[in-house]
Formats: sequence, C-alpha cells, structure tokens
Amino acid sequence: MKLKNNTTQVEVILPDDLLWEDEFNWVEVESTASRTLSGELILDFRQKVAGRTITLVPPDSEMGWIKRSTLEILKQWSAIKGLEMTLTLEYPNDVRSFLVMFRHYDTAIEAKPVLGFPSHDEENWFNVTSRFIEVV
Repeated sequence: MKLKNNTTQVEVILPDDLLWEDEFNWVEVESTASRTLSGELILDFRQKVAGRTITLVPPDSEMGWIKRSTLEILKQWSAIKGLEMTLTLEYPNDVRSFLVMFRHYDTAIEAKPVLGFPSHDEENWFNVTSRFIEVV
C-alpha cells in the first residue's frame, strides 16, 4: 500500500494489513423522496461522482503498525490544505489507485503508540487510522 504526495511526488509505504473499513458503504446513486399536495410520490435520483470515503484502520492492536517517522510525514501532509494524493492498494489479486485528500471534516489521522506510552524515537511503532475522501 502506498500514498504519494502528488505535489512533491514523495511516496510513503503503508502497511498492507490495514483494512479499508468503509469500502462497501459507498452507494453511487443517491435519491430523495417527497410527496406532492395530492400525495403523489416524487423521486429524485443523482449519480455521485466523488466523495467516497476511504478509512484505513488496523484490524487489531497487533497489526497495521507504522513508524513514527512515517507518521510525522502523514501529519505534515494532513496540514496542507487541499493536498491531493494517490493512494495505491496493492494486494496479490487486487491493485487499485485512488485520487484522495485527507478528510478534514473528520479527524484525518489518529495515532496511538503501540507500547502505550509517548515515544519520540523515529523507529517506534504506532497504530494509525487514516481517513481520506476520493476526489475524482
């Protein structure tokens, strides 16, 4: 799994054992329903073209670890307004890429030290949840 900053072309490697927890929550068609004064049903359908959420979470506390040095890069990128990135999911039977931004209307990145206490060593491990939104 890779995340590339499309401005600088810098890539960071993310653990392959992160889960895309909301992969199947996206519905491409949205509708509203209302009624006329006479009681007739009016349905309005729209095709969504962007806005799919991509939330990458560690499946448990023993998986999905990233080093503090990578976490610091992600935090720096998350502070850049409007930064577009390419998220590439690479599995043996599935390779997909998405144009994404951090989801700033949520907490874009949540991190907890694996050892359970603060660490300042670049080599220490963190459990990280990353929240993106697809922009294409």
